[in-house]
Amino acid sequence: MDVIPFISKQPGLPDLVGDERARPQYVYASGPRVHEFLHEMHTEVLGPYDAVSVGEAFGVEVDDIPKFTDVDRQELSMIFQFDLVRLGHPHWRQQSFTWPQFKHIVSGMDDVAGTTGWNTSFLANHDNPRMVSQFGDDRPEWRDKSAKVLATWTLTQRATPFLYQGDEIGMTNYPFTAIEQYDDVEVRGLWRTLVETGKVPADELLANLAHTSRDHSRTPVQWTADAHGGFTTGTPWLAVNPNHPTVNAAAAVADPDSVFHHHRRLIALRREHPVLVHGAYRDLDPEHPTVFAYTRSLDGVTVLVLLHMGRTAESYTLPDGLVLARTLLTTDELPSDRGAVALPGWHASVHLLA
Repeated sequence: MDVIPFISKQPGLPDLVGDERARPQYVYASGPRVHEFLHEMHTEVLGPYDAVSVGEAFGVEVDDIPKFTDVDRQELSMIFQFDLVRLGHPHWRQQSFTWPQFKHIVSGMDDVAGTTGWNTSFLANHDNPRMVSQFGDDRPEWRDKSAKVLATWTLTQRATPFLYQGDEIGMTNYPFTAIEQYDDVEVRGLWRTLVETGKVPADELLANLAHTSRDHSRTPVQWTADAHGGFTTGTPWLAVNPNHPTVNAAAAVADPDSVFHHHRRLIALRREHPVLVHGAYRDLDPEHPTVFAYTRSLDGVTVLVLLHMGRTAESYTLPDGLVLARTLLTTDELPSDRGAVALPGWHASVHLLA
């Protein structure tokens, strides 16, 4: 349900003031009757059919997630919360971020879910840039490897994973260079209010939109190496990414080592091992700048997920004296020596622990 927390309006529809103008979504999502309305919807419409409900919850803080998803409140099954997917681009300006910041958000969301709530895991949608371009490395030599790392994170969380069309084959941001190439009404509005008024130089806005625009995720899906990526024989609403001769569904299906088949292996692994669905989550090294090491534990079974978010190889010592018993999935051979593992650039692996 799109922006469902906006369902309750502030009495009298008052004008926004002060800081509210910069973050209006937090005002819109805090109407006085929002939880009353959602509970009524669950009671009258969703509950009788045991229906799963997902709410886009723009404007909801992490600490407020349980108010919407705690099973005892009978409102929504889960929500899309935006702190993680917006990391590095809260609006049109591209900003730097660190992996410890990323991990802190993940841990916070898992903490608030507790035992009676449930989260979603996603890194892209129709309102954000392409996952591999925003969080990975979309240069040709690293695109596939980093896309596999991000897919591994998405499908090993204590949450319901959501995959956005095209991410399963590693689609990247489009190389936009001119305002005329964009279709998004938000981009056109930014051009009018910022560039045409002289507040922001055109080249500055375009340089940032080349990273942050949601039109990156709205270009046609690249099915084949043919004209327009095999999407249409007509003229699509947005141009197809020029990398479609190599980044396309047909090529991905034909390559057993592709991002697509890595997704298939992850989905099968998640189905085979309940610990990857329901297991308790623990971040083992929250301040490491490039290594994301976390465990999932359930009924005496513990799985370690190792993700290396960077290009430079890393010798990593397993925390807490952990010992790898069996590798369930890996993107590279992983030499180990006395509790240390040699992590190649942009690596992902899942291991049963002894």
